[in-house]
Amino acid sequence: MPMENAGNLREDLDSLKGDLNQLRGDVVGMAQNMFGRGKSELHAARDRATHAVGDLGERGKQVLSDVQHQVEQRPMAALGAALGVGFVLGMLLTGNHGHKR
Repeated sequence: MPMENAGNLREDLDSLKGDLNQLRGDVVGMAQNMFGRGKSELHAARDRATHAVGDLGERGKQVLSDVQHQVEQRPMAALGAALGVGFVLGMLLTGNHGHKR
């Protein structure tokens, strides 16, 4: 009977060892899969950011061109607008809102 129990114990240990090896393989496979997905998502995010920066640069160039065209077409109106914006910004930045001190 003790030899039979020893045999069963050996079989159980061998089975457990096999199960642990399978589990290790499964965990490694899952980790590799998750790493691959994360890497793909990172590349996709980088590509989206690159395109967004490119689009933003193009929009900025277009706005600058439009402003330049408006200044060329109406220089006095542009000067008046610039003076008005400067005056408002000066009041906001200095804290002088028309109040006497």
